[in-house]
Amino acid sequence: MIQSKTSQNGAFSMIRCGVGKHVFGIDMDCIRSIEQTDWVQGEGGADGLCGYLQTAREQIPVYSLGERLGQRLTGVPDEQRVVVVESKRPFALLVDRITPVTVV
Repeated sequence: MIQSKTSQNGAFSMIRCGVGKHVFGIDMDCIRSIEQTDWVQGEGGADGLCGYLQTAREQIPVYSLGERLGQRLTGVPDEQRVVVVESKRPFALLVDRITPVTVV
C-alpha cells in the first residue's frame, strides 16, 4: 500500500484500487486526482506506459498497474480509472476499478 507520513491518530483515508482479482490500497494524502480513462492521450510504450494526462502545466505519464504487476486489466472500460499519484514527479496508474474513500 502507498501510504503518506501525515496520517494522524493512526487513522487515514484510503481508496482501494482493483486490478483483476487483486486489490491495492492507496492513502488519499498521496492522491492528486482520479480521472476517467478517456483523458489519456498518446501511445503506450515500455514498462506499462499507457499514455499521458495533459494538464495546464505538465504532462503526467500513465502506467497500467496491471501490466507493471504482471496482471491483465479485466474491468469494463467505463469503470476503469486513472489515479494520479502526488510525488516529486507525478505519475498516474490505470486500474480496473476503485472503491469509495474508506477511513482506516
